[in-house]
Amino acid sequence: MKLLALSIPTFGDVRGPSGIPTGGYGSLGTIIQFLVSFAFFGAIIISLFFVVWAGIKFTMSQGDKQKIEQSKDIIKYAVIGITIIALSFLIVGIIGNFFGVPLV
Repeated sequence: MKLLALSIPTFGDVRGPSGIPTGGYGSLGTIIQFLVSFAFFGAIIISLFFVVWAGIKFTMSQGDKQKIEQSKDIIKYAVIGITIIALSFLIVGIIGNFFGVPLV
């Protein structure tokens, strides 16, 4: 806290009130935890976007078999992507617990 507080030589150190978070990232572990969580969140949002986009594309296909197959493939790959994200979330959690660093 001394590094974040204003220091006036004649009056001593100015300290913040106790119990109030100082903000910022304190260590490399918290930065890594934020980046990993952000990456998982972004990947899930992108996968869900592809599912919705494929659903709209499927609805707008007007019976065209090629467009229907493309839509089904997009949905299939998006679901596979969500499954891979879930499994990697599990694996990263296990590795983080093994090393004693909460990554997710």
